[in-house]
Order: sequence, then structure tokens, then C-alpha cells
Amino acid sequence: SKMSVTEIKEYQKGDLSDQQERIRTITQKQEKPKFLEQKQTDFTAAQRGSALHLLMEVVDLKPIRNELLNNGQSALPMFLKKYLANQIETLIQKEFLPEALARTISIDHLISFYSSNLGFRLLSAPKIRREIPFNYAYEPAEIRTAWAGISDKIIVQGIIDCAFMEDDQWVIVDYKTDYFKDPRQREEIIKGYEIQLNLYAQALTELTGIAVKEKIIGLITMNENIRIR
Repeated sequence: SKMSVTEIKEYQKGDLSDQQERIRTITQKQEKPKFLEQKQTDFTAAQRGSALHLLMEVVDLKPIRNELLNNGQSALPMFLKKYLANQIETLIQKEFLPEALARTISIDHLISFYSSNLGFRLLSAPKIRREIPFNYAYEPAEIRTAWAGISDKIIVQGIIDCAFMEDDQWVIVDYKTDYFKDPRQREEIIKGYEIQLNLYAQALTELTGIAVKEKIIGLITMNENIRIR
């Protein structure tokens, strides 16, 4: 059988019957008229998150890296403010995103990410891979202990947001746009993402033959990066 990473995370939470609304592909033609009619405040969290993910997927990192190498980490925020604004305009002009949705992308949050220690490591990496699709067969017990008696492997489909090389090993970064204030909610959300990141790490190691040294959740809207065990 086949499952997505999102479905696995919901199974682990025990509420698959009450799954969150699936994120629809924001580039589908039938969605454009609705987006064009919407105001910035009308978009769902999923739509806003998809827009931010798209920018982080396609943004050209070479100019950012060059700025870092030539002028240092302290010069990045001023450069990024103008550069990322131009990148958003490009997404609008090329019709990757409707203008109203593109305007929901927070440049300040992206500046914080790329100016952070993790951003510095990412930009300094000799190899960066983004949006890595995979299909990988897991033993059922690796996904959920209650499935230990099932013999058939489960094919998991997913996409790794970003992986970069450091010390000849992979560092996986998964971008999230969750926002929460309650510490208990934070713990629950992070625990759910741990499952996802561990599945990613196993798949990437098996598929590339290169070990994963670190797994990180990039909480973009929280300006925080969390290392996963």
C-alpha cells in the first residue's frame, strides 16, 4: 500500500478520520480566478504556507551566497530585503502566484532565516538540493508500532524541502509555517514533525548512500530552527 508523509503523521496523532484540509496545488489553473478575487486576509494558512514554500523552492541562492562571501553576514539583511522583493515580483510576473497571494509572503521572516546560523550554513554548503521527491518502502513497524504484525512494506511518498552537504553528510531542513504560543501545542506539533523528519532521513540515506548528520525544522514564521533527534 501507499501513504503520504502527511497521512503517516496524522495516523501517529490518531486522528486520521479528522484530517486537516489537503493543501491544493496553488498553480492549478482553476484556482486562479478565486485567488485573484481574494484579499490578503482571505487566504488560508495552507495557501500562505504553499506560497512561501514556492518562493524558497525557486529563489536563486547564488546572489545571496555571493553577497555573503563578498560582504559578510552583517550585510545580508539589507541585500535580502530588496532581492527577495524582486524575487516575489518575478513570481507574480511569470504567473507562478497571483499577486494577492504573493503579497502574503513575509520578507522579514525570510531575512531572519537566511541571516541565521542555519542560513549561513545552508548558503555556505558545497551542495544544496531542494524539493527532493522520493518513494521509499518502510517496514510497517517503523511507521507505527501497532503495525508490527503486518508483513507487507508500505510505500511512502514525500518531498524533502531542502538538504545540503556539510562534512560530507546531509543536513535536512524542513520548512514549516506553523505559529503557536502554547508550549503544549508546540511540543505536540514538533513531536509530529519528528516522525516526518526521521522518515526523510532514512529515505535520503538509503537512496543516496550518504548519511544524514542533522535534521532541522525551520519554523519560518516563528524565526526559530529546531534540531530533531
